[in-house]
This record gives sequence, structure tokens and C-alpha cells, in this order.
Amino acid sequence: MSNIKKAVALILAAAMVFALAACKGGGSTSGTTAADGSQSETTLDTSKEVEIVMYFISDRPAGQDIVDENMNKLFKEKLNCTLQVNWIPWSDYSSTYNLKLSSGEPIDLIYTAKFYECQDYVIETNHLVHLLEMIGSQKTMDSLPDDVKAIVEEAAMEANQYEREYADGKIQSEEDAITEAGTEILVPSEEMYAAMKEAALPVYDSIRGQIGDELVDTMLSLAEKYSAE
Repeated sequence: MSNIKKAVALILAAAMVFALAACKGGGSTSGTTAADGSQSETTLDTSKEVEIVMYFISDRPAGQDIVDENMNKLFKEKLNCTLQVNWIPWSDYSSTYNLKLSSGEPIDLIYTAKFYECQDYVIETNHLVHLLEMIGSQKTMDSLPDDVKAIVEEAAMEANQYEREYADGKIQSEEDAITEAGTEILVPSEEMYAAMKEAALPVYDSIRGQIGDELVDTMLSLAEKYSAE
């Protein structure tokens, strides 16, 4: 895999790494320093445009074309690459997934999971951030009269609470479906979660080398703050 593809893979994997802190409290980061005290830096060669091919297991979402277009504008500008996202519908999963892997077609990234329909056990690794973000323009908010701004903020909080309750209910219903199918959900101990976070620490340095310390530190501080609530 080229350096560019590795960089994109790191960016897409960043959420999973940060989630170790978000789901189970903030973790410390470790770093490596050369014998002379200098920090190593990685420079990407973006002179040649590359295409990253990725597969998701899902029906293609509505509006995905707009997401792909804007995402690739950013990738093209920052890394001189594009991301081709392909979708394998759930109805075709059992046949198409293995076929794609054995066909020899170029695949850089592919969605994987322990699907309960073919497993006796699934592990609740708790490694993904459960984000329910609401994004708006700070410039627009600052331009609003105070009374209107208060209404918008109140509505946003109500929407956030509703969305959180809905999402939590959906997760619970999915867990119920898993157990009703005869699959046991295994929950690791706190010691195991701590070992998982410890094992992931070297990845933080790789991500820092790609996107810088500021963004990583911000994500970790927010993960620690909200995991404590």
C-alpha cells in the first residue's frame, strides 16, 4: 500500500483509536523520541494521484453522491487522492463479500464485523465513538439576536436528547435481536479494556505524524470530558 493510502487508512481509523478513550475514559498518549532528543517526522509524497477503493456492507444511503463529492474534494486538495466507495447490499452480503475478496480486484479497505448470524459469540469491544453531532455555522449563530439564538440552542438541546434516546433504543433492540438469535454477547473486563487501550497507544503517534498534535489533543480532551459525564 502506498504512503497516501496508508494516510487515508489512518484518517479513517482515527475515530476507532480515539474511541478507546471516548468509550472508556481518556487515555494517555505515548511517544517516541530519537536518541538526540529530536522528534521524527513523516513526509508524504503526494506528487502522484492515487485512488483508494473501499467497500461498505450496506444499502447505498440516500444523498451519498453529495458526501462522496465533498469528501473527495478534501482528499484531492490535502492528499492528491480520491476515495471510491462501493456498497455491498445486505441482501448480497453472503455471496458477494467472499467473491470480492477472492476476485483479485483492487481493494484497499473493506468493512468487517463479527456478524451474529454466523457466530456463537460476539464481543462488545466498545471501540467506536457514538457520535450524534449537530453542525452549524458559528458566524451565523453569532449574527443572530440573543432571543433567537436562545431558541435555536434550546431546540438543538431538545433534538440532541431525542436523538440520543432514539439511538440508545435502537442499539438495545439490536442487542436483543442478537441474543434472541442464540448468540451470546461477551463483555470484556475493565482490565481487558485497559489492555486494548494500551495496545493502541503506538497508533496515536502515527496519527499525530499525519494530522498534527492539535487535532489529536483536542479529540482526546473531548473524549475524556464526555466519557466522564
